Amino acid sequence: MMRRGGSNMRLGIKAVADCSIEDCAGLVSGQYLLTEVHHCVKQDGERYLRLVLDHAGGTVMGLLWSERMHLAAGLSLMMPVQVSGKVFTSGGDRALSVETLSAVAMAGIECGVALLPRRFCPEVALGAFEELQSWAGALPYVLKWFVGQVLLDPKVGVAFLRCKAAASYHHAYRGGLLVHSVELMDLAGLMAQRLMPDEPTAVPLTQIAVLFHDLGKVVTVGEGSGSRPIRESGFVDQSHEQITWQLLSPHLDELEPLMPEAAAVLRSAFRHMAERRPGVFARTLVADIARMVDQLSTAMERGVGFQLE
Repeated sequence: MMRRGGSNMRLGIKAVADCSIEDCAGLVSGQYLLTEVHHCVKQDGERYLRLVLDHAGGTVMGLLWSERMHLAAGLSLMMPVQVSGKVFTSGGDRALSVETLSAVAMAGIECGVALLPRRFCPEVALGAFEELQSWAGALPYVLKWFVGQVLLDPKVGVAFLRCKAAASYHHAYRGGLLVHSVELMDLAGLMAQRLMPDEPTAVPLTQIAVLFHDLGKVVTVGEGSGSRPIRESGFVDQSHEQITWQLLSPHLDELEPLMPEAAAVLRSAFRHMAERRPGVFARTLVADIARMVDQLSTAMERGVGFQLE
């Protein structure tokens, strides 16, 4: 069930390539996340809905007039939706008069990364957000789909954009997890290319491992400055690596029939990181590279350089 949103900000249309398209009839059509729903009443008593629609390119305010309010039945917040309508100006802002509105099946979203809501990303992490968009757009189709499925998971999504990488150790600020996870993906790719030159998917799979290696911190660390987040029962007493494995497992199950070898490599890497067995080598270099660049990122954040004090 939808609930009332709570925002007074002015919102304009900021379309993103491949996400919003204008047809010959002048209708703007695109996919968004439905992030807020406001129940409103006009001066003449007519009811309507004000929808806040987000994606990586920006935010759109959509108005769903009374004769079309039934289109919102069954929709919930943070759900991907397909929207079309006509652009008009309201109080100095551009808005969308919604004509069609429907839920989009998660499995049918090709590039879920493009639906991540930009306005929820802390300013300090916007550079990493843009890098993530560019990188994901160039992935092979199935891997692009897989990464998008993970990042649109309601347990991940916005929490991943806003989470700290650590409570006080490194990248200890909102958005730090995103910065930490993205900043060494290029290096991880170069290492994978050098060490596994005959494996065509070595680079993207290693970069995916780096991107998601600390995913469980959305549960163990969170974004706040006070106490740690309250954990769901299934995550109690679990390390962030174990929670990462739990969060990724259902998505790896969906990847397996589409790209079984890639699923097997990622399973092996994330399982190895979750098990934390000293002296036991991973079955794939993907895990070793991910752990190595993780340590490098941490050292760089702490200011460790060439000279010893």
